Amino acid sequence: MFKRFEDGCTVGVIMPDATEDGSVIVFKNTDASNPNSAKYWHFNEGGKHPSGSIVQTSYAKLKQVPVTYRHLIEGYYDRWGGSFGVNENNVVVTTDGAPIKVKRDEVPRDPSKAIGVSDMGRLILERAKTAKEGMEILADFYESGYSVYMTCFEITDEKESWLVETIPPHHFVAKRITSGFYVSPPLQITDKWDVGSPDIIDYAIEKGWFKPGAEFNFAKAYGEWPSPYAQPRHDRAMALLAKKGGEITVRDIMSVTRDHYEGDIRHYVYPPHTLSFFDAPNRPLCLDRSTNSMIVKIRKNKKIPKEMRAQIWFCMASPCCSVYTPYYMGVRDVPQPYKKGESYQPKATAWWVFESLRRKVDENYRLFHPYVRGVWSGMKEMAFSAAPKVEKLAVDAYSRGDKKGARNILTSYSNIMCEAAIEQASSLSGCLDKMTQLKTEVSSPSRKNFRAVQLQDRI
Repeated sequence: MFKRFEDGCTVGVIMPDATEDGSVIVFKNTDASNPNSAKYWHFNEGGKHPSGSIVQTSYAKLKQVPVTYRHLIEGYYDRWGGSFGVNENNVVVTTDGAPIKVKRDEVPRDPSKAIGVSDMGRLILERAKTAKEGMEILADFYESGYSVYMTCFEITDEKESWLVETIPPHHFVAKRITSGFYVSPPLQITDKWDVGSPDIIDYAIEKGWFKPGAEFNFAKAYGEWPSPYAQPRHDRAMALLAKKGGEITVRDIMSVTRDHYEGDIRHYVYPPHTLSFFDAPNRPLCLDRSTNSMIVKIRKNKKIPKEMRAQIWFCMASPCCSVYTPYYMGVRDVPQPYKKGESYQPKATAWWVFESLRRKVDENYRLFHPYVRGVWSGMKEMAFSAAPKVEKLAVDAYSRGDKKGARNILTSYSNIMCEAAIEQASSLSGCLDKMTQLKTEVSSPSRKNFRAVQLQDRI
């Protein structure tokens, strides 16, 4: 089967009628099979390009478009693009994998016609003014004979979301969504879609996945059904969101992304990170292979400058052991440690600082997690408390025509929070090291560490 590991990430899209203030919220937990899949995030600047320009992606060389748009994107340490981002037009692109029946050896491997999923995510961000236009860009690549190695794209703006589910090498269906909320994977499109390959049913018949005469269901024809890895996780996220339907906030989403099936005796295992995404059906939304998480809130209020309408929250490593830091498209740049994602450089990158902390928490989750979570909760409240004040200052600056000053305000706020977060993560790691050392000394009492024994008794 295509896309086996196990099975993809987790993406959710909440439309205006389901949120507290009529905004749109998109979230994603990125999970990776490689435990050292270091992530980073950065702005790619847009601009005008000379006629005949070529862009080199991870595989294919493509004709460059005349104009590309500035965007903030989650990056992989070894790839050209990224699987989650937002551009200056407030178009959000997410990608994830779902289990489908296509075998990997059936997908052509011609590098000149191959576009990686992260590359496609970046191409859409660079080129799309709206979610619909993003869907059309993706569809055009498929119809032009390019192979995109992925199965699900969620392309969203303040008005609508386009869920595009693809069947490599050259088939797809796309559905326009304007209300409610949805979570992916597994495949979500069933018997109705708005745009798609004209031979999508015939191809399923040809492959032996659908028998003529029955009602066609795209998800059941092309997907691995049921999905033991994806379906319970999907149902859990949908249930958590349904409890707050019509009043969903970013805070609620942060609780969803940290979830391990707490309170669900069917799937909950403690400590939660003893499970991996190879443990069906107990794979949780947040796990040890969650390399990062991102939440984007798109606001419709036209009084808010365009550069501020997308409120972006980014989290390095597993959400339950980390903290979300705020960003806006008006921010000039991100701190240097967040722009690096090289593997095996724990001191040089923000990701490795947070990931190292997560690994230390997992060594004694019962003791360490409540302590770390308490610290991060305080920092989260600080960010939420400061955001309205910072935004007011920035809006006032924009209204005076001081765009430079407004961007400086946003940049200072975001970068201060990011720098404070990485400093706090380093400090927490040091505290956990001392706690571990104390526990080791306590486990082998002697006259030299009698004080440690007394401390253990007090604990």
